[in-house]
Amino acid sequence: MDGAQKDDWCRFDRGYFTRTALAQMAAATASCVGRLNHQTPLLAAVAARWSRVELAARLATGARPSLEPPLVLGAQAPGAARLMAARVPAAVVHARRRTARTNATNTGDTPAHAHLTRLAWNRLITHVPETIWPPTTVLQVSPSRWQLERLLKSWKSALHVASRNTPKETPT
Repeated sequence: MDGAQKDDWCRFDRGYFTRTALAQMAAATASCVGRLNHQTPLLAAVAARWSRVELAARLATGARPSLEPPLVLGAQAPGAARLMAARVPAAVVHARRRTARTNATNTGDTPAHAHLTRLAWNRLITHVPETIWPPTTVLQVSPSRWQLERLLKSWKSALHVASRNTPKETPT
């Protein structure tokens, strides 16, 4: 996120999230929220040491509709970030699990229990303090990216942006 400035707002998708980018956004006092990649190591402070945490196990024992466990990201040089997990509706869980099982069957695999557990939750991260963005705000802000994507796609289609010939700027 080079060039991030104060009061910028960014929404990371799983494929574009990095701890470095999150740190740059925090340093620039810009706000960001993103989906947690399941391969990102999560750590908890245990007896003044960092200990790796299995998120699926924590989620499986969570009875509430949302969780905000005190965890940090990364195995080396842990980065401060808030992790929020919110349960998704049962119909969404069933659809996600059905897709996961179909994809696994197509490749001759079986989905791991931890993977199926994670599919029941939306997992988001942000570095914005809870005093500014409480969990309910983060959960409301996150889906806004898809609405923006749809808007931009409709503009591109209606205005034929991709097919326009724009003159190149000539250096002076």
